[in-house]
Amino acid sequence: MIHGRNLIVKVNGVAVAAAKSCSLRVENSEIEVSSPTTGNWRLFIAGRNSWVVSTGHLVLAVKSSVTLVGTMVTLSFEVADSTDKVSGSALVKQWDVSGAVGNLAQGSFQFTGSGALG
Repeated sequence: MIHGRNLIVKVNGVAVAAAKSCSLRVENSEIEVSSPTTGNWRLFIAGRNSWVVSTGHLVLAVKSSVTLVGTMVTLSFEVADSTDKVSGSALVKQWDVSGAVGNLAQGSFQFTGSGALG
């Protein structure tokens, strides 16, 4: 059983600072192979795989976060105190930040995988 507090996202070997949440989504696109001989039923085969990682964190620095957008990084999604991890190259697709007066600013990164995740 893996607990959320044990998941760590690392960008170029450095943990995303003050990470509050993280997620990894791996999916496969389907290719329709239906033909007139399949009647009213649609048939599919597996297509290409893709993956996306998202993180939520407290904002500690703005300039270094902004400069990451649009760059390729090595991303690791791993479990603390374990050798269990996956990693790969990813494009830093988006960075969002928001904050209410009197509260700490919060941000989120979205990474799109480029190539295999292994």
